[in-house]
Amino acid sequence: DPATALTDGNSIVISRMASIKYFGTEDPIGKNISVNGQDFTVSGVIENIPHNSHLRFDFLGSLNRYDDWDQIYNWYATMFRTYIEVAENVNSEELSDKIRMIAHNYEGAQYDQWGEKWLHHIQPLEDVYLSTKIPLSGMAGSKTNIKMLSLVAFLLLAIAIINYTNLSTARSACRAKEVGMRKVVGAGKFQMVRQFMFEAMLMSTAALFVSLLLVHFLVPEFNNLTGSTVNIDYSGNLLYLSALVFLPLLAGTLAGIYPAFYLTSISPVKVFRGFHRSGGKGAGFRKWLVILQFSAAVCLIISTITIYRQIDYMKNRELGFSKEQNLVIHFKGLNDLREKYEMLKEVYLEMPGILGAAASHSIPGRGMHNYSFNLLDEPDGMNQSMYYLFSDADFVDLFGMEILAGRNFSKDIPTDIEESFLINQSGVKSIGLEKPEEAIGKKIQTGFGGRGYIIGVVADFNYRKLDYEIEPLIFSARSRSFRYLTLKVSTENLTGIIRDIESKWTELYPNKPFEYFFLDDDFNRQYLSDERMGTIFSAFTSMSIFIAALGLFGLSVFLVEQRVKEIGIRKVHGARIYDILVLLSSDIVRWIIIANIVAWPVTYYLMSEWLNGFAFRTSLSVALFVITGIGVVVVSLCTTGIQSLKAAYLNPVKTLRHE
Repeated sequence: DPATALTDGNSIVISRMASIKYFGTEDPIGKNISVNGQDFTVSGVIENIPHNSHLRFDFLGSLNRYDDWDQIYNWYATMFRTYIEVAENVNSEELSDKIRMIAHNYEGAQYDQWGEKWLHHIQPLEDVYLSTKIPLSGMAGSKTNIKMLSLVAFLLLAIAIINYTNLSTARSACRAKEVGMRKVVGAGKFQMVRQFMFEAMLMSTAALFVSLLLVHFLVPEFNNLTGSTVNIDYSGNLLYLSALVFLPLLAGTLAGIYPAFYLTSISPVKVFRGFHRSGGKGAGFRKWLVILQFSAAVCLIISTITIYRQIDYMKNRELGFSKEQNLVIHFKGLNDLREKYEMLKEVYLEMPGILGAAASHSIPGRGMHNYSFNLLDEPDGMNQSMYYLFSDADFVDLFGMEILAGRNFSKDIPTDIEESFLINQSGVKSIGLEKPEEAIGKKIQTGFGGRGYIIGVVADFNYRKLDYEIEPLIFSARSRSFRYLTLKVSTENLTGIIRDIESKWTELYPNKPFEYFFLDDDFNRQYLSDERMGTIFSAFTSMSIFIAALGLFGLSVFLVEQRVKEIGIRKVHGARIYDILVLLSSDIVRWIIIANIVAWPVTYYLMSEWLNGFAFRTSLSVALFVITGIGVVVVSLCTTGIQSLKAAYLNPVKTLRHE
């Protein structure tokens, strides 16, 4: 019953997947399940959460279990998100104004004393997944990535449309007599425009059915590539059904409109006198279409290389700590181990191949808690929120972090656990101090109830992915929150060392699974979505180059055919093979150079905007643009080179014998 499923603090609601995993085909309602050593009674089963939700869970507990927990009734606690259902036709701006200052209605005096304002914000649930970088927990998609992929799809379609337009106008000489004859027997311009437009739409409709077939087989591969769960259902989705009708019409119209009007403008008199050639305005228009086409290809190439350079930069940038050779064990469901971590460290340090050990609540690359921070005994108090990292005395040394001022936590000073804190450089700046030494000895109060003194300043390090700036961070040695044990391991006989670590774990905790990961792999996991984006761009860029080259090849066939007699005459007058190749290739090279000039500023702007989304980023070098331009010129020359060579080696006798 949704109304009562979570009224009891010992109740738990599980997903369909969890129900099958733990209870098979049995009815789980009323059965007990143990989570982290605590017993719960299953009170409901819900459908699996879809992958496009910012909420991801298999177990849903009740906050009624924690009625005595002060944080639930503490207006200063910011670790919760609140979901509200509003009445229909509510003015969201008015509601937002009413909610914004709600905290001040209860704790206004305290906030005023601190000199702070705590503001609440509302957001439509349907906007959360794509428009928010959600704190604490949850998942989010990227609106930027969707826009980029949409742009790529548009560019690919544009390149294909340009190909059709180019080839249709180039083939105008082949259809000139057909057009002339139709006009002579009375066909009107509108009739002929309608015919050529219909041909283009028929072609795009045929392409649609081919694409649907490809999509059917390629969607699983696309999901594997992107880690998504796209499942296209055309039966009941108006958006997809509309696209099936609209896209062929749009593509056919764009591809066919110019060829239709160009072909219908052919003069029957010139055709039958033999004066018509596929040149003039049509040739000039084709030139600009080729330029536009290769501008799109250049844009995609530079964008793809930039994405990979940024990923490589993030993976290899100096982070301010050592992430290599760190094997991390997660204390899942081992509450007692959090109090006995020193014992476990000693056991592992006695083993060969273990170079160091440290316990912590979190590690770089995984979420940190955020609490308030008050600077005591200061006139302005310097109240703010900061990230907190709970770690033992060996953590800083194990991770190779630098102490800029003061000292690290010490095992020989018992008061360090409750009364001492470390702060990073950004934290020093955030409290209005310039030098790290000035922070030593400052008395502070934390949002989790701790009081004490700053004893050391740690150099800034990237504890989150490089999308984010380095923010203020406080270190505390309180062991009650420890969840990870990090072991510095030797690279020699690594397989044997891991086997020994697992054996010792199984010996100590036979009923608890041994779960570990390497920190460098786990930290780089944050860039998985960026890597997937790079892979997608690579595939689409390759496709765009292939389509553009295919169109250029087809165009070159017709252009060479139109100039075979010119080439024959030139050879009769002494032109060499080299001269012919230069003649046929010079226009192509000129077009591609112009395409680069057009694409470079657009690409620079787009990629600069994309890179601005990263706090730490690579740069856009001139060399990248130049090398890409040269590469595209080489590809275009190779594409047209076969036809050029065939024309250059053709015997003039064959091309001029009937003149």
